[in-house]
Amino acid sequence: MTDLGVIEGFYGQPWPDSTRLEMLEWLSRCGFSRFLFAPKNETYLRSDWRDALTDEQVVRLRLMQQRASACEMRLYVGLSPYEAYEQYDTATRRLLFRKLDEIGAVGITSLAVLFDDMSGRVDALAARQLEIVSDIRARFPEWSLAVCPTYYSDDPVLDRVFGQRPVTYLEDFAAGLEADIEVFWTGPAVCSPQIEPEDLATVAGLFGDRLALWDNYPVNDSALRSTHLYIQPIDRDGLALESFLSSHWCNAMNQGALSLPALISLALSYRDSVPAVSDVYREAGITPALLDNLTELNERTFSQLPSARRSALEYLAAEPGLAATELADWIAGKYRFDPDCLTG
Repeated sequence: MTDLGVIEGFYGQPWPDSTRLEMLEWLSRCGFSRFLFAPKNETYLRSDWRDALTDEQVVRLRLMQQRASACEMRLYVGLSPYEAYEQYDTATRRLLFRKLDEIGAVGITSLAVLFDDMSGRVDALAARQLEIVSDIRARFPEWSLAVCPTYYSDDPVLDRVFGQRPVTYLEDFAAGLEADIEVFWTGPAVCSPQIEPEDLATVAGLFGDRLALWDNYPVNDSALRSTHLYIQPIDRDGLALESFLSSHWCNAMNQGALSLPALISLALSYRDSVPAVSDVYREAGITPALLDNLTELNERTFSQLPSARRSALEYLAAEPGLAATELADWIAGKYRFDPDCLTG
């Protein structure tokens, strides 16, 4: 059976610690078994990965791991070792192992090595990245590992931004990767509106049963998408995709509780039912009225809604509960896209 996961991997401020701990429990009850912590503003896991963890960061990771363990969720930490493969020497390897030792010390033994958002303009790109992954596997043989290649989709936007991909990049990556390490793939596009079995056939032929689908829905961290809230069900036929995938992950919105309807729809695409939904919605403050009034925000911005619908949402945002608080903050512009977030 395909494992289901959720990614906290957006630009913008990470969820409050209390929200994340609640989300781990809610997601577990709704059929998810994995969670990837990789917010793009957590620079100690990205541009500042060489820096030692602070006491505050250690406490946060430990609390996450303790809650995940209690919920029988596998907690992954996403590490983006910027520039490591451009000069991967003894000093760089030592710093990498120090960071991973710190992560392991809090009890986390699942890691995603993320080479996305990095330049592909280096010689022998796949070989350089695989050397890093191989060293991690040798140092931590019992860990669960996943890796995101620099070119994680057929989308030509990756070539425009990060340089033209080497002709045999994926083939080289597949040939040199240890057999027990999963590989993230987002489908035909970075944010794929639809993903059909035929969209996965070629890449699944390379990676076999270690293909992990990183689904960029309902994430809303771009300049355009941040003006929307995506609660509509994900357009996926899980049963048709299942034979191609080891795991299927959805990248959540900046708003955790408001992500739940879309995230739970992933579970429903693979399972006949999710009995815990009504209780989880009640605890998160997701009411039928809220769902009904949010539906149009998949396609329209708040300012484009009729005045009566805007008034209804403002009224609902004053209600108690985490979902209402997130809605109120979103209406107030607290999640507005900030270009500075792209520098982390």
